[in-house]
Amino acid sequence: MAASIMVWGFVEPTFYYSNPPYGIEAFSSAAYEWSLLQTFFHWGPNAYSCYIPFAVGIAYTLHVRKDPHLRVSAACKNIIGEKRANGTFGKVLDIFVMFGILGGMSTSFGMAVPVVLEGVAHITGLEPSPMLMGVLLVVWTLVFGVSVYRGLEKGIKVLSNFNAIVAAIFIAIVLVLGPTLFIFKMFVNTSGMYFQNVFRMSTFMDPIDNTGFVEGWTVFYWAWYLGFATAVGVFVARISRGRTIRQVVIGCTAAISLSAWIIQAIFGSYVINLEMTGVLAVSEIIKEFGTNRAVLEIIKTLPFGNFIVFMHTLLLFTFVATSLDSTSFTLATMSTAKLKGDEEPLTRIKLLWAVMLLTITGTLAAIGGLGAIQVSAIVSSLPLVGVCLLLLVALVKMLKEDLPMENQNLIVIDYAKKMEEKKINRA
Repeated sequence: MAASIMVWGFVEPTFYYSNPPYGIEAFSSAAYEWSLLQTFFHWGPNAYSCYIPFAVGIAYTLHVRKDPHLRVSAACKNIIGEKRANGTFGKVLDIFVMFGILGGMSTSFGMAVPVVLEGVAHITGLEPSPMLMGVLLVVWTLVFGVSVYRGLEKGIKVLSNFNAIVAAIFIAIVLVLGPTLFIFKMFVNTSGMYFQNVFRMSTFMDPIDNTGFVEGWTVFYWAWYLGFATAVGVFVARISRGRTIRQVVIGCTAAISLSAWIIQAIFGSYVINLEMTGVLAVSEIIKEFGTNRAVLEIIKTLPFGNFIVFMHTLLLFTFVATSLDSTSFTLATMSTAKLKGDEEPLTRIKLLWAVMLLTITGTLAAIGGLGAIQVSAIVSSLPLVGVCLLLLVALVKMLKEDLPMENQNLIVIDYAKKMEEKKINRA
């Protein structure tokens, strides 16, 4: 998500103010206001709520029910039965989930990698080409290999900390060197508009004009988030020991949304200001050259443009590298039969998943265009709708079993002790 927001934060509002929904006139004052509002909606609580069933369900199974397997089939065991969960049905369920993760993360990489290609081409003076793309994919594989070899503490953790620092500096540069007061005003204005219009946007189906906006954007975003909801769920589950369900829910919705809104307000307002003031016709660049070139041209308008382009390219490159590592770890964990929550999968399995991710990413980049990315996200995420509903039912059933009500009083049951007593009785 971090890599994607560093790309789409600069171009997404342009699609909305140049072709706005709700019958708004293009490039009008309302179109500019609603463009950032629609961006907030697509990167807000409505979107991130799909993480909750996966995060809470897997975390509850891992930490409360003490099932060490970080798999969706384990979280659904009380619904489908232990025999099915450990059998063919459970394996098929986990395969659907892994397919969704592959599609969701490949979509994210498919957004970021072509922009890295544009940045590298600009810095080196080379032309963007399939050969240069191939070189980048090989370098990412090598970085991944070094990260795995050096281990968690000296590898991916160091790279992640570097990312966080550079990202904070980059965001601060855009805020300070850009129209700071305008950005603050847009953030406050859009936040107010969001709470006034969130219900309308949530139920907007475009039945009269049938412009295709809902299918092309909102459905795509919901499918995309659902695609890597399991990866987020596994990550949140691993770090949620000792947290309450309320804290996990707030973290998955409000905390992530606020962070995304701040970044979107800074990047989106900067782009809107460029278009309104005539400094850069972003919409025309997108029509003529595409979104990847547009991101590069937008960043070049900042003072010290070439240096900022280098920083942005480096940031995207390392974001893709860390995402590749974490996603490969999640997929390798889920695809290893007898792996417990505190154990790490084999390196060769992680490498296999990394190669698959980069292959799909390279294919999407070669096909090109937003359409291919949108189709990939929707197709790969379709089976996860049923998985999400199954997880919700399983979670509710677990809570009713472990926290029954008697005369309006909550009775807490030690599930681990209860299962131990069952085993003794059977013996």
